[in-house]
This record gives sequence, structure tokens and C-alpha cells, in this order.
Amino acid sequence: MRGHVTAGSVQGLREAQEDRFVASRFRDRGWLLAVFDGHNGPGTADVAAGLVEDAFAESFDRYGPGTAAVSATIGKLRDATADRVDGSSASVVFVDEEAGRVFVAVLGDSPVILRDADGELRSAPIHNTATNPTDAERAIERGALLVGPYLVRPDKMEGVNLTRTIGDADLTFLGRTPEMLDATVGADSFVLVASDGVFTRLAATPEMLVARFGQLIDGETEAEALIADALAAGSDDNVTVVLWKGAE
Repeated sequence: MRGHVTAGSVQGLREAQEDRFVASRFRDRGWLLAVFDGHNGPGTADVAAGLVEDAFAESFDRYGPGTAAVSATIGKLRDATADRVDGSSASVVFVDEEAGRVFVAVLGDSPVILRDADGELRSAPIHNTATNPTDAERAIERGALLVGPYLVRPDKMEGVNLTRTIGDADLTFLGRTPEMLDATVGADSFVLVASDGVFTRLAATPEMLVARFGQLIDGETEAEALIADALAAGSDDNVTVVLWKGAE
């Protein structure tokens, strides 16, 4: 099986473009897909996007195909950005076309949604205060204040609505451990990696977003069409979509 990848990114209504993405063929075996949604500046996302291919190759050589390789990749990116005060989500995916499997590691709220070989729609965890109250409670136990949707430092009243990130060196209460997902994929499967700009009034929750993409993605759909849909549905954020679709 060999799939097809399309990708795109737009600034939208934001003052700056802080999303970064990577979609690269890996050793003629599959695809490495990654999205980094920066905040308080694009620096952490820039560093992560620049390092992810080498970090994954090193992790793959050590651990082989599987969730360990994508998890270790995020670990390398976390360590490389540990001193930065800006931050980013990190969603790293390897579509192993040779084995018919996909391996996902996520840190933050850049969604990963897929249709597996059995036709089931699945999504990776989302790490923000709205969708992950358990994570938020852990951050509060580590010294954060929850102010509206934001976890903030009490001394500066500055923070983020994410519960896990890379970078954000001054927000020591945030989680730094990725969560994983793996699945089988086939000719009718898709794997989508996006920034949170795809959340809109028509897809305001993870469950609604999964359902919407399940309806929108067919054999002709490409990433640009999904970006256009998010903008038409009222997204005011940077919007990035990387889409792999299976083929015979």
C-alpha cells in the first residue's frame, strides 16, 4: 500500500503565523507527519519542525517502527526546547505503509484523527483544559491557577489553555509526556494531523470534529478543502492540515 499526502497552512485572522508542519517521505517505507502549533511566538514550533525528521530517524533506528519511536521523537523535541519561554503543541505521526499501521504521539491540542482499516473513526487525546480536566487538576496541584480556560503562573498571571506542551520553560506545572495511539490502516483509511484552528462553531468539540471530518473526507478530498471548510465555518486561528489517504 502506498498513500497520498496533501498539506497546507494559512494564517487566517491572526496577526502572525505560528503553525509549522512537516510531511516527508521516510525511507520509501511510509510518511512522517507532524504539526507544531506555536504560542507566544513561533520559536519553539520552528525548532521542533527543523529537528523532527532527524529526531525521528534516530528514534526509528533505535526502537524500530512503533509508538516508542514517535514518543521518543517528541522527547527529543521537548529536550531541545526545554529552555524556551515560548511554547508549542507537538503531534508526530508515522504512517507505516509497509506494515499497514499508523503510530501517533501527541502533546497538546493539535488533533490527530484517523479512519482505520475497519472503517472506525478514531482520535488521539487532546491536552487542553476544556477537554482534559484531569490534566488541569494535575497542573493546579503543581502550582498553577486556573483562570477561565487558562493555566497561569500566580506571580505573573500569564499562561496557556494547554495542559501539556513543549517549550514554556517558565510554566513548570505543565505536563511534558506525550500520549500514544496506534491503529491499522488500509486503502480506504485516512490520517489527519491539524492545528487547533480546525475547531469551529460547526466542530466545537473533539467528538464533533471527528464526525465532521468523517463526513468531509472522501476519495477526492485534499488538505486545502479542509482548510477552506474551517475558515468558512468561522475559524479565527491559524489553520494547518496534513492529510494522508490510503490507496491500493
